[in-house]
Amino acid sequence: MAASEKKFSAHGKLLLTGEYLVLDGAKALAIPTRLGQHLKVSPHQDGSKLIWQASDHKNQIWFKTDIHQLANSDNPSFETSESDRLLQILKAASSQKPELWDTHLSTRCIQTTLEFDRNWGLGTSSTLISLLAQYLEIDPYQLLEDTFGGSGYDLACATANGPITYFLDKGLTDLTSLDGLPKVSDLSWNPDWLARTYFVYLGQKQNSREGIKRYRKRGASPQEITYISNSTERLIAASSLAEAQLIIQNHESIISRIIGLPTVQSHLFSDFEGTIKSLGAWGGDFVWVFPPNSQRNTKAYFADRGYNTCIDYKDMALHTDSKNNS
Repeated sequence: MAASEKKFSAHGKLLLTGEYLVLDGAKALAIPTRLGQHLKVSPHQDGSKLIWQASDHKNQIWFKTDIHQLANSDNPSFETSESDRLLQILKAASSQKPELWDTHLSTRCIQTTLEFDRNWGLGTSSTLISLLAQYLEIDPYQLLEDTFGGSGYDLACATANGPITYFLDKGLTDLTSLDGLPKVSDLSWNPDWLARTYFVYLGQKQNSREGIKRYRKRGASPQEITYISNSTERLIAASSLAEAQLIIQNHESIISRIIGLPTVQSHLFSDFEGTIKSLGAWGGDFVWVFPPNSQRNTKAYFADRGYNTCIDYKDMALHTDSKNNS
């Protein structure tokens, strides 16, 4: 690596429990994924322009721009083009780092490279926020709040080495702009039954911001928040697949009632004999699959229905003992 070149990395994420309610203080269980995103900063060869280039998991460039041509744009819209979204992120970062444009971005070439399919919902945006915060040495949670919003669990996953629990301490709001102070605990969590579970991609990428808006229309009661927190603890302590399945089934029922949507299992896989849990914003992205003892080929079940991306838990999740091989 050239002396003036800098590299940073961030892990993807999956929220296993506590979706939606983590915004209101519920304790959630989350895992960083083996696949993530990398950022490389190097001097630009002509010394006059900032080139931002983003490549996908196939090393194909899907976005490229001269950011200085956008720097004077008025009122970038976060809901429109990739250029506008990037510019809004950089302008939000500059509120924490006023010298950003003259130092960290001046005559630099910045390249990002995803390791996962950007349609998978594993954290294209959260890994970018983490990478920029690492490079600029700014608060990633503040940058998240000023751009995409959310609970911040995905930022915790971006730099974690294994499973975590995450919650927002509602009594501590002075150190962050989030609605509560992020509390992250590393877990040594790898029960035998986990190796029998899968993640299946449904192919319907969801907008987390829209999911949050839907949740906010109803919200959750203190009792529901406590129940989901307790479910997280029970799942961590579960010693068998059958015990984990029962916890997940009850968790799904609670979330379904709160957000007014059917569970993914009742909606798409009512004949599946095991248990299926939605992850993240309900309606797409990945689901977590707990196979039944009687069904030997779970992957064939989903492939027969057109869902061909079925990933073993151990191949998706990053663990402390696997981080050097990811």
